[in-house]
Amino acid sequence: LTSDWIRTFLAKPVKTPGKKFEYDSISTYMLSAIVQKVTGMTLLDYLKQKLFIPMHITDVAWEISPEGINTGGWGLHIQSESLAKFGLLLLNRGVWEGKQLLPASWVEQMMTRQIGDYGYQMWLCEYPGAVRADGALGQYILIVPDKDMVVVITECTRTNGRAQRRLVWNRLLPEVTDTPLKVGKAYGQLQKKQQSCRLPFVQGKTISPEAQIYNGKRITLEQNKFGWQSLTLNFKPREVVMTVTEMNDN
Repeated sequence: LTSDWIRTFLAKPVKTPGKKFEYDSISTYMLSAIVQKVTGMTLLDYLKQKLFIPMHITDVAWEISPEGINTGGWGLHIQSESLAKFGLLLLNRGVWEGKQLLPASWVEQMMTRQIGDYGYQMWLCEYPGAVRADGALGQYILIVPDKDMVVVITECTRTNGRAQRRLVWNRLLPEVTDTPLKVGKAYGQLQKKQQSCRLPFVQGKTISPEAQIYNGKRITLEQNKFGWQSLTLNFKPREVVMTVTEMNDN
């Protein structure tokens, strides 16, 4: 465990580029670090300026590393609707509401096989011509150019996602046609079902009595394999922030 992610990455043995594909999310973290170094702003702030604000994506957050850099390869908190917007941007080769937000040539490259089944931050799908963006535990943006279609899946599962994608390829896409669907009885049943579906609210106090005891207090730890000396918990309305002190910290 270290708080110096960049130095740790650069200290890894260098393998011959272009010979063997090995996915590693920390490589995407390094891209985030490069963007921040070049632009002087975090990846999130840069994307807000270049993409999110023009696309009316306002409610978005990204985790920050101990070095003050957006994690890049993970930790993006964003809605399904916004994922669909990004998929539509790529489907239209970088055009959003008549404006070219991304160069069309770059979009083409990122969705083209570069090595293995990988483009530039995009995966090639089992379905011919389709590409996808993957997130942890079943978050997907599926882009299907020959159907002029974007499919977004957000879920929490420990499977590899092939079963979910297979449903799209084998069940959804064969039913897609250029002929508009007629509104039938099933549509009314779906609307009724949607109106009855509600997630229960969590009951209880914002901060439990136990949390109040430990809130803001430094907890000293026994010697452990992680090298953690102590931790502090700060309970906020929507999150708990844990600060860890390592043995070598001053």
